[in-house]
Amino acid sequence: MAALTKYQTPELCTPVPDFGDRLSGYLKAGADLNPGDVVYIDATTGEALLSLASSNAVASRFAAGIVPDTYYDGQDVTVYRRARFHYGDGMVPGTRFYISASVAGGLDTTAPYAGATPVAYAVNATVIQFESNNHAVV
Repeated sequence: MAALTKYQTPELCTPVPDFGDRLSGYLKAGADLNPGDVVYIDATTGEALLSLASSNAVASRFAAGIVPDTYYDGQDVTVYRRARFHYGDGMVPGTRFYISASVAGGLDTTAPYAGATPVAYAVNATVIQFESNNHAVV
């Protein structure tokens, strides 16, 4: 597996996503989150938690979205389901990225299991397009 390394601090590089592609106003962070972290929404607590493809918790294998800022456990959080971010450096356009099996909240170039769905792709050398693979709370 080849983890995608965040180059500096990931930041939103498109206009604020449409209302339908933004989850905010009712979500809390269930852990400390950093810009560019991939998260899922826990069905029991309703909190945004870090996705991790190798977790025994099936829900964490999904990506509800990506966070644009730093949030601390318990803070209100905004999650984007579809957005472009300045994220990496030296990426090959078209490269697909999956939820990481080794880095919580991270992305990887290798599918962590058979049938895994990509959640982002490289638009150019520094920008990713994130696409949620799960629009529901799990």
